[in-house]
Amino acid sequence: MALLDLGCINDAGQLAGSFNYGSGAPDHGFVYCGGSFTTIDVPGAFGTEVLGINDAGQIVGLFYDSSGNPGTGFVTTTPVPGAFPLFASGLGVMGWLARRKKRMAAVAS
Repeated sequence: MALLDLGCINDAGQLAGSFNYGSGAPDHGFVYCGGSFTTIDVPGAFGTEVLGINDAGQIVGLFYDSSGNPGTGFVTTTPVPGAFPLFASGLGVMGWLARRKKRMAAVAS
């Protein structure tokens, strides 16, 4: 069973959120605008969640590495097609660092 989590709707009517295909399946972020559904996945991440979108079309979200460690990031306005790969690559680096830090803290405790 697929699960959908609508994170936010901005004043322009853009919908942002996350979905997955069932228990244990990775999350995928999405933006829905003007009849177009765009999936957002951070390359190399186990899962990507879009938590919100503001009135300027800026997206905030997080992603998880294969160990379950989270990373966060932002992207510029949604209509720019090149913004999603930039967002994804930035999230990838930030997530890897955050997950590494979390994993190290768990090992230390």
